Amino acid sequence: MMSLLSAHDITHGYRRSSLLGPSRYQAVLKDVSMDINQGETLALLGRSGCGKSTLARLLIGLETPTRGVVRFKGQSLNRLSSADRRAMRCAVQMVFQDSISAVNPRKTVGDIIAEPLRHLTDMTAEQQNRRVAALLESVELSAGDAQKHPVAMSGGQLQRVCIARALAPNPSLVILDEAVSNLDLLLQIQTLDLLRGLQEKSGLSFLFITHDLRLVERFCSRVLVMDGGRIVEETRVHGQVHLVHPAGKLLQDAILPAWPKGCVNPDHVGKTDRQPMVANF
Repeated sequence: MMSLLSAHDITHGYRRSSLLGPSRYQAVLKDVSMDINQGETLALLGRSGCGKSTLARLLIGLETPTRGVVRFKGQSLNRLSSADRRAMRCAVQMVFQDSISAVNPRKTVGDIIAEPLRHLTDMTAEQQNRRVAALLESVELSAGDAQKHPVAMSGGQLQRVCIARALAPNPSLVILDEAVSNLDLLLQIQTLDLLRGLQEKSGLSFLFITHDLRLVERFCSRVLVMDGGRIVEETRVHGQVHLVHPAGKLLQDAILPAWPKGCVNPDHVGKTDRQPMVANF
């Protein structure tokens, strides 16, 4: 299986300035190695602050690791030519957690989705408009929504706009950095089902960064557990996941919200409903 994006022995950290003495180095990632393969959905599971988002920024080239190398289709990001770097920008897109801050409120939805088309492709304005209309329909919005501004969209709709923008340049891999965590559970399920449908049509790969094991079980084929800046466990996903590392077990045993009233868990049709629970995240 071909590796699209990989990290090899990545170590990274930051220097914290202090008025009382010399700056101190704080390690965030320690000897992290991972591969994202063609057509798979890989989960990166861990608690807040464990280094997941830092790793995502390194994978897409927003930061350079202190030590180690990130490779796109076998080539180090540091050695990509201008043309190869542009190809990488097209092939690897990212959807962030906060859809509101991820868009320009003064731009229309159509302009927001067309942004990567303007910078990463040679499409004419007419071609961009047709592409935007098709993308809106692919994420179950209306082509007429292109004329709206973000303030006119609900949270779930705006997250779909961000997904459409990520899909615009026909990427091979989309990184979802807690991209559904701000949505209620029903919208999370609908969004993940939408992404799975798009994957089945186009062979997309996903890196799904989350702290919610239920969503991993629903959406992913393989999971890496991160704790304290390290990958501490890896396993395949076949229905319910049973993790053995203490960090994974903590997430597995965490008390999570009940399914919304009136929402049937499609994975448990005909089974006894789960008892109401309270989140501790």
